[in-house]
Amino acid sequence: PQPDNRFLIHPYFSGGIGSLQFKWETGETTNSITVAQEGSYSIEVYDSIGCIKKFTILAKNTGSNDSPIPI
Repeated sequence: PQPDNRFLIHPYFSGGIGSLQFKWETGETTNSITVAQEGSYSIEVYDSIGCIKKFTILAKNTGSNDSPIPI
């Protein structure tokens, strides 16, 4: 069998007003995604008053980074 090379991108966002909503370039709207390839993945983060921040995350399967990304 082929090895499973997928890995989870789960950024931690702090800040904003109220609950946050997410939109990945892949179309997913969850706060994390599972990807099969390393590379850049963009996410838009919306707060409850309409503030939008866009981030590009460079995904490398090298471990985890638990640092918050302020919005």
